[in-house]
Amino acid sequence: MEYHRECLYNVEWQKLRMSLLGSWRSNIQDTTASITALRQYTSYGSAYYSERVWRVLNLLNAVLLSYAQIAKKVRPASTSVGQDTIEVVTSWRDHFSKEHAAHPLPKDAKWDWSTVAEDIKKADKIFIARLKANLGRRRKTALYRGKDPSVTRPELTIFLQMLEAYGQ
Repeated sequence: MEYHRECLYNVEWQKLRMSLLGSWRSNIQDTTASITALRQYTSYGSAYYSERVWRVLNLLNAVLLSYAQIAKKVRPASTSVGQDTIEVVTSWRDHFSKEHAAHPLPKDAKWDWSTVAEDIKKADKIFIARLKANLGRRRKTALYRGKDPSVTRPELTIFLQMLEAYGQ
């Protein structure tokens, strides 16, 4: 598997990511508040800085992709996305892209799934249920595209299995 994909399944990161769902299209104030939360998460000198920067960059790229899908009418939107919101997200994506270039993920790193298992055991059961539902939808999306998620996203499959095992 690939470390840059596995490290997205950190429980603390998933809590933050889930807390930001829906905040990217509502208004510029909510988007700015989300960016502030991401900046706090990646405060320089924080533990595992390069992983944190990579997670944030990955998220902002996904947000921008969703904006493009809305613009092309591929994805329905309950609200339109203002140009000011797109510019703010793009600017911060560019910032985190530069940070990632300056602080790349460690080469040959191995993801510690046992730490993830311990974090899942300590997590709130309601959060685990919400996370399982959210990531389960991502898995279904891959299936709709005709791809087997256990092949295309094996780390997602492992994480969902862990949530199932430990989150009961």
